[in-house]
Amino acid sequence: MNKILLSIYDLFRRAPLLAWGLFLILTTALVISILSLSYKEDISDFLPLDEKNQTALSVYQDVSGANKIYAIISTKDTVNVNPQELADGVETFAEKVEINDSLHYIKDIMKEIDMDKMLGMADEVYANVPYYLTDRDYERIDSLLSDPTYVESQISEDKQLLLFPSSNVLVSNISRDPLNLFSPILGRLKQAGMSIEFEIYDGYILSPDSKKAIVILESAFGAHESENNASLVAMLGNAKAETEAVNGNLDIHIIGGPVIAVANANQIKTDSILAVCIAGFLILVLLIYVFRNLRNILLIVLSVGWGWLFAMGAIALYYDSVSIIVIGIASVILGIAVNYPLHLIDHLKESDNPRAALKEIISPLVVGNVTTVGAFLCLVPLNSPALHDLGLFSSLLLIGTIFFVLIFLPHAVKTRKPGTKIEKEPLLITKLAGVSIENSRWFVWCVLALTIVFGYFSLKTEFDSDMRNINYMTDEQKSDLSYFQNLLNASDKTEHLYIVSSGNDWDGALTQDEIIRRDVESLVSDGYATKQNSVSTFLVSKQEQQKRINKWKAFVKKYSNIFDNKLPNAAEKYGFSTEAFSSFENIVNSDYEVQEFDYFKDFISTVFVGSLSEDNEKGRKSLVQVISVPENSVEYVKEKLSENKEFGGLFFDVKSMNGSIADTLSNDFNYIGIACGCIVFIFLWISLGSIELAIVSFMPMAFSWIWILGIMGILGIKFNIVNVILATFIFGQGDDYTIFMTEGLSYEFAYRKKLLASYKNSIVVSALIMFIGIGTLLFAKHPALRSLGEVTVVGMLSVVLMAYLFPPLIFKWLIQSKGELRYRPITLKKILCTSFCAAVFFIQLISAYVLGFFLFVLTNPTPRKRELFHRYNCSVFRFDIKRMPGIHLMYKNDSKEKFEKPAVIICNHQSLLDSFCMMFVTPTVVLLANEHIKLNPIVGTIFKWSNFFTVTEGSSNIIERLRPLIDEGFSIAIFPEGVRPEIGETSIKRFHKGAFHIANTLNLDIVPVYFNGILQIMPKGSALSNGGTMFIEVGKRISISELRAIGDLSDQAKSLRRHYKEQMIRIHKLVSTVDELIPIVHDRYIYKGRDIDVKARKALKAFRKYANSIQGIKNSNPCLVIDCAGLGELALILGLMYPEREVYCNIKSMDFQEVFKGCIQGFTRNVKIIDDKEAENINMASVNTFIVTDTGNVSSEITPDAEIVLI
Repeated sequence: MNKILLSIYDLFRRAPLLAWGLFLILTTALVISILSLSYKEDISDFLPLDEKNQTALSVYQDVSGANKIYAIISTKDTVNVNPQELADGVETFAEKVEINDSLHYIKDIMKEIDMDKMLGMADEVYANVPYYLTDRDYERIDSLLSDPTYVESQISEDKQLLLFPSSNVLVSNISRDPLNLFSPILGRLKQAGMSIEFEIYDGYILSPDSKKAIVILESAFGAHESENNASLVAMLGNAKAETEAVNGNLDIHIIGGPVIAVANANQIKTDSILAVCIAGFLILVLLIYVFRNLRNILLIVLSVGWGWLFAMGAIALYYDSVSIIVIGIASVILGIAVNYPLHLIDHLKESDNPRAALKEIISPLVVGNVTTVGAFLCLVPLNSPALHDLGLFSSLLLIGTIFFVLIFLPHAVKTRKPGTKIEKEPLLITKLAGVSIENSRWFVWCVLALTIVFGYFSLKTEFDSDMRNINYMTDEQKSDLSYFQNLLNASDKTEHLYIVSSGNDWDGALTQDEIIRRDVESLVSDGYATKQNSVSTFLVSKQEQQKRINKWKAFVKKYSNIFDNKLPNAAEKYGFSTEAFSSFENIVNSDYEVQEFDYFKDFISTVFVGSLSEDNEKGRKSLVQVISVPENSVEYVKEKLSENKEFGGLFFDVKSMNGSIADTLSNDFNYIGIACGCIVFIFLWISLGSIELAIVSFMPMAFSWIWILGIMGILGIKFNIVNVILATFIFGQGDDYTIFMTEGLSYEFAYRKKLLASYKNSIVVSALIMFIGIGTLLFAKHPALRSLGEVTVVGMLSVVLMAYLFPPLIFKWLIQSKGELRYRPITLKKILCTSFCAAVFFIQLISAYVLGFFLFVLTNPTPRKRELFHRYNCSVFRFDIKRMPGIHLMYKNDSKEKFEKPAVIICNHQSLLDSFCMMFVTPTVVLLANEHIKLNPIVGTIFKWSNFFTVTEGSSNIIERLRPLIDEGFSIAIFPEGVRPEIGETSIKRFHKGAFHIANTLNLDIVPVYFNGILQIMPKGSALSNGGTMFIEVGKRISISELRAIGDLSDQAKSLRRHYKEQMIRIHKLVSTVDELIPIVHDRYIYKGRDIDVKARKALKAFRKYANSIQGIKNSNPCLVIDCAGLGELALILGLMYPEREVYCNIKSMDFQEVFKGCIQGFTRNVKIIDDKEAENINMASVNTFIVTDTGNVSSEITPDAEIVLI
């Protein structure tokens, strides 16, 4: 990627007109593309709805009256309320609304009960009585007509009613139903009307206490059309003010879904404008303070603006419309996008070599962009259309910004001219960037302790599924809404259960309704529910219509004698005319047929409009029953309804629907968390080229997430549908910060140049922009916006703290020990291998302790038990050493030594593992060890049971204690050097005389054992295994007579030391092959960036083909490596392979030379870097020359005898 981008940079540097021409062409194309977009705004698009929840929400919006507005008119004098004054207020308000509503914002206004309309509904009922009579109605009729006296008594009662002043409605009803057979139908019809409790005063709707009047208005717009509804609410506000001006005693409150939506929109607008003004001013001040250059500030704005343009233009290629809400929320992503121009400009502005500076910044910018885009793309598979669009739009915005920043911006940034003075960074930013909290041990421990605490409280973080909690309402609106809910008879202890019967046509929906009807009626009769509407008794399927018609015919036939004889006789008896009940006769004698749904259309539109839902797009027709269920019985009622397997509809309550949506949201964002984490980690691994660096970058994000959740849990801040989106954004922001920190650390480690401070400067500025930009929303009144501010402050504090702390802390631990560079850095493989070995060793240690406890504590020790214990330990260590992961064992015993005769075993000391290796050699051995072995109680006890000794016991005591063990056939192992060498040391230290004193005193032979490679596997001061080859060789036994022939103890020690030096040179030549040294050398190039790591791997792999040439140098001349393509890897291999000779390395690339200087630091003393002039002065005939190149075209003038190493 670096090569491609640098090639483009060079091309546009040479042809700037080409660059800016391309910029203009692309910009024009994007603008043209955007012109084809249309925009929509529907907050419900953010809900991740499956098919069931989508249907439930659609039905609920249809039947809940979301576009209804209620004007509540009361008097300021709440004690002496005159209903007529309220009625006059209603008329005045309605008149003012009609005058102000010149644009017809109001679809319908209901100021009083329309009696004519009610009469018309009664006419509809009586004209179609057979369609509306239920089995229960017929049971009632049978009960009434079975009484022989009923007809005369009912006609007598009718006469008495007509003797009093009565309305035309009563007269008409008696004429059509003189026997009062059909009155339950009208009763059910009344229940199907208004859902609020009310009283009527001269047709006007009053509250049950008659102290308030109610006017119901219907908006011509949907509940989500905030802009149009805002004009409507403003118009109603004018009408309200004018009405109150006419009568000063009136107090009018307006409430309803559109009013609350407008209040939300207005508050969001007010809060946003205030926040933007404050944030804009503060951010501008910050940028001026940081850059002190208007050009750079404008370039930052241009970069993110072009990224936004790119996203809009690209999305227009695939979609006709986009949510304006998505665009608004995605604008927050500009906080991430601004990082890219910010980092580039900050890095380039003080550089006198823009190309080199660009090369340094490309990798962290690209890696950060790729991982963040990957995180946002996780939103694309979600069910929520808006979140899908948000993920796509955000990803395109970041891609567009990084494209502009890397392709065009480098040519617009004004860089420092060579030789000019570097401007000082702003003092405040420099101080913040210069903080190194990782160096404070107490601070690190405090952070770890708090992480545990926050981890506990993170489990208490909740998702608030009640979207009412993120709505803004004034105190007046809250009071009005509470009052109106009381009118609705809505109890906090009851829930409305919506039973939805759906079909492809209305007849199918009605059939489904009939399937569930019996279950509903059973629940109502058992007292588990109360019906809120009776639509199912009026609207039936064609099949049910036919049944009812047949039942009607049977009913008419059964009681024909009553209708034809008894009724006329009773009417005549009580003075009614022969035509008085002609309407009833028409009803009884008419013919009825099965009707289409449209036949009842006028009736339905008048009474049941709130019980029907129609989705023309999906071809779904739905009939909705509403029952009121006690809160503690909701689940039971649902369970009973679900037992009806024939019912294909659905049932829901608002609370469970919100809960289901919340569960889906929670599952979606759990998915996002896992998917984001996995994708980001994989991208980090690939981009950084090292799983360890991926962990270094990823760990701060994991810790910051624990902190965010924990702090939210402690402060009671809940996630909601708004702020949970911001969590993904914060994750992306933290991702960028940690990547820049890790890349900066790798760069400094590789090139030994200070770069991290520059990155930290940019991080500080970026974080401050975020704190200011969204943090100002903390002062917003709107709950949703305030929650954004809360999560931003908590999130940004956490990610910045973790980005500052963990990358340098962990990175330094990987490469340093006690302030010095490690000989071999720590890797995950080493940790895992060592942990596995430690776990196995711990189990074996416990088993040895248990065995020893039985052999030496519970019973008396004997020579046989000691031998058994030694053989067990020997078998354990032989098992371990042969099977330790990452370790290859080379064991030689050419002298066939079996240790049948006791001897003093001497060995060169290399590592903590030496004691275990010695027990691998023979089970019949006791060790002489240092005092520190006693510090571990378990290991010390086992060593005691193994009869091991410490040097502090004194030679005379040791010898006396050794005699019986020698008699039992045990040999004694001693490390004459006494101490382990430091890593990198190859010489044998001075031999102490103790081993030879014991051998001479006890007349024991000397058996030399040689260790090699163990120092590399686990060097002094390291608790980790590096892996490699473990070489163990048992030498030829030196008899006591041969030993004494050498001379005194001092001569013996010196002679054996010389012998060991010779043997170690021999063994080093045997073991130190190219294959063996490659892993060691490669460790010097890890954590220095992916490119360096890959280049080193490639070169080291190529060296295997030249192993014979590299290993086969016969002379003792120095080596010269002319490295035209590598990073000095061959020089390091030669330096380790031939420690006794000088190795000169001439690296052509200055950048690679800087990398190589870091590689040889503290690693090898015989490798020296030389420049071209020094290389020319070397006599090529007196050195072994290697030329490392990536091409076969090497000049023969260098040296004809050179070995060409092609990588």
